[in-house]
Amino acid sequence: MVRQTRHSSLAIVTNDRGEITAGSTAERGPAEAAAAAESKLLVRDCLDRLPPKFREVLILRELEGLSYRDIARIVGVAQGTVESRIFRARARLANELRKMEEAL
Repeated sequence: MVRQTRHSSLAIVTNDRGEITAGSTAERGPAEAAAAAESKLLVRDCLDRLPPKFREVLILRELEGLSYRDIARIVGVAQGTVESRIFRARARLANELRKMEEAL
């Protein structure tokens, strides 16, 4: 099963194991598969650049599919704080991705 995030500026596709993927490589040629692999590495690099408090909640929400309430319990903060951190994490990730794309 493949899952794509609902937030358009964070276009990450994941499989059942939560691994970041860009769709099935069987549907692509070698050049497209290479570009997808490069995109995957770019997203991971940008995720690694996020502050830990933002990266943690974003991964729990987008890759693990947890609810805001569950994330709040895990992280030990209020649900509103989780929502705020996810919003900020998405914005920072989108900004990092734009910077990386402009540098290419």
